Amino acid sequence: MSTDHTLLAAITASWPALLDTIGPINLRLQRILDGCWPIAVVHDIVIIAVPSIFHLRQLENQDNRVCIEDLLLAQHERRLWITARQVMRPRTA
Repeated sequence: MSTDHTLLAAITASWPALLDTIGPINLRLQRILDGCWPIAVVHDIVIIAVPSIFHLRQLENQDNRVCIEDLLLAQHERRLWITARQVMRPRTA
């Protein structure tokens, strides 16, 4: 699995803007995504790290996925799909 590091960096940099944009559309989804972060991009699939099974299930919801994918399209001018993986957030010192 080879990550597109350039696209991942762009998505990571624009993640706060995505959260700001999604808030007026779906406040609940914004709050869910606030605890998630992009970790890889492989073949136009953005892999989003989630801290719990609850977050994972929310991102598996088709309406939520489409909302995020549409915003990614608007931000990056290319069709991207999302998938989620449950991971532990690394601790910072």
